[in-house]
Amino acid sequence: MDLRAKLHSLGQLSQENLLQAQERQQRLYNRGSKLRQFSPGDKVLVLLPTSSSKSLAKWQGPFVVTRRVGDVDYELVRSDRGGATQIYHVNLLKTWREVASASLATTVIER
Repeated sequence: MDLRAKLHSLGQLSQENLLQAQERQQRLYNRGSKLRQFSPGDKVLVLLPTSSSKSLAKWQGPFVVTRRVGDVDYELVRSDRGGATQIYHVNLLKTWREVASASLATTVIER
């Protein structure tokens, strides 16, 4: 009976320690994350494997968001695949920012 009581108390203690460790890991993980949401019509970049190696990935796009599928999934129109749609997790997406074109002007001073 004494052994059974000790095992029960040790099981409870290990469960409490496990919950504390999970909460700490969640805090550390969420500290660097940002909540991102996209609307239909937004342009995004997608982190996709390169054609030369599946283990290497690069940002490709921009692609247009057509709809939000779930809490963290979005459907995109793949312009590189003839307008086919595909669903991606928000962790693979980032906002596309249009770059304003800058023109360099030179002035010539005649003397």
